[in-house]
Amino acid sequence: MSYFGELKRFNPLLGDIPNHPFSLLPQIAQRARALLKSRTAEQIDSAAKDISFSIYCHFDDLKQDEIARLLRHADEVGDHERLFEWDGGSVGNGRWLFKESMEDSLGIPTAQNTSEVDALKANESYWSEIGSESFPNCQPYELFAVLSIWMVAEAVSFIEREDDPARKMDEALGEFLKSAGVRRSYISLAASCGGECALKAMDAVCYAEHLQIVGWWEATHTRAIEDQDQERKRRSMQVNALSQARHRKTYKAMEMAIEEWEKDRSRFPSAEKAGQYLADWLTHQGFVYEPRTVTGWIRTHAKKTGIRFR
Repeated sequence: MSYFGELKRFNPLLGDIPNHPFSLLPQIAQRARALLKSRTAEQIDSAAKDISFSIYCHFDDLKQDEIARLLRHADEVGDHERLFEWDGGSVGNGRWLFKESMEDSLGIPTAQNTSEVDALKANESYWSEIGSESFPNCQPYELFAVLSIWMVAEAVSFIEREDDPARKMDEALGEFLKSAGVRRSYISLAASCGGECALKAMDAVCYAEHLQIVGWWEATHTRAIEDQDQERKRRSMQVNALSQARHRKTYKAMEMAIEEWEKDRSRFPSAEKAGQYLADWLTHQGFVYEPRTVTGWIRTHAKKTGIRFR
């Protein structure tokens, strides 16, 4: 789930938290806010955007590494035709391109099968880079507290999404099931997505509190631990400076394409149509990407937010 300024629309420090249908949501928010009491709403918003970008980089690194590995060994297992397609060039100047539709078959952590909390845990090398300027003296536990309050904001958004067409469809389906005599509990799409965000918020704040305790314990021990941490941060800054530069342009293009698509989703009956249009639109914005790549962004965002194409 990418970050699109949810904490600008919802005050992370003062926004009201409903206690229905998730009665513990206000307590989760209270715990996260306690860990962020020295921060401003602007700092938290900035950190959330950096966290989202780092998670995108993490998943993209895993994907690109796995594609490179498969390309090196595709001849041995005979997977060229299944996983890759030739771009139409000659043997001298052509190349094999990965089929984006096969991403689910890579068997790696992705945005679809891995929560933002687990992704941030696995992405420790980025922690020292997040919020380095707009979130000074960032502590690891604060990152997960920010992630927790971001997920709280997402949960509140789903709870309050009264006018969303998907909500109306859910209500109509619920009434139909009731009239048909179906004896089972029915949960709307909005409630399901809100519950998922609430669980992620709980996971994140628990890990944040764990890191806070660990940080306190480490601070009471030897200088050697601090020296090792500084060396780790120095190395990670060198590695991540190169990696972030590679990803930032793609991430910006993806954000722009999704925002343009969200303006009027009804224009596009399929992810493919959206990808074709938005790839051309991005070209005029100075970003050149294949339609299949843009289609993959739209399909991933649609899956994550529960949007179904006709």
